[in-house]
Amino acid sequence: MKRQKVTYSPEFKLRTVMESFTRNGSIKDFCESRNIPTCTFYKWLEEYNKRKDAEKEAESASVDATADLKGAVSELDGSDQYFTIRYRTATLTFHISQLAAVMEEFRR
Repeated sequence: MKRQKVTYSPEFKLRTVMESFTRNGSIKDFCESRNIPTCTFYKWLEEYNKRKDAEKEAESASVDATADLKGAVSELDGSDQYFTIRYRTATLTFHISQLAAVMEEFRR
């Protein structure tokens, strides 16, 4: 008899990986107790780690961009210049004196 393919939801995968961090015993025992193939679990763990690395990289890039903008603000402070940000289909233009407030809004 052919084994039926099981599809797991992203929420189940994430919950399972997170539970594995607090496990007692081996990964093999953990997977057997949840009726999950060990190789499948390791694929989920790899996906989780890649996603976390990408999030850290994006956060780091955001911090770098914020620092660059703060440097630009200090150079332009008091001038009568406007700043434009284009992202996908949106374009924001504002006076340089408003830049700090706009940057704070983007961080949220």
